[in-house]
Amino acid sequence: MFDVDLDTFLDDFGIALTYNGTAIRGIYTPSGTPVKNGYLSYVAEQIELLVKSTDCPTIKKTDQFIISGVTYYPYEPIPDGTGFTKMFLATEVQ
Repeated sequence: MFDVDLDTFLDDFGIALTYNGTAIRGIYTPSGTPVKNGYLSYVAEQIELLVKSTDCPTIKKTDQFIISGVTYYPYEPIPDGTGFTKMFLATEVQ
């Protein structure tokens, strides 16, 4: 199981963003970024975002995430079982 406090993890590795008007933190991965996940390495083809599941408990495709002044809409949110939810982002509703 995940032993690190999620807020501490996001304070160390996350960025400030807005979710439906509420300030939260998340880990933003722009497309084209090399990603290493355990033994798996890949280049992100879509924009990815990792947030605390409790910050965004019911993600809908019309929800808005504002990151560095750009509005994004989520698709394919997947809770990872550790308290985080990973999703892809697009500049239009998918």
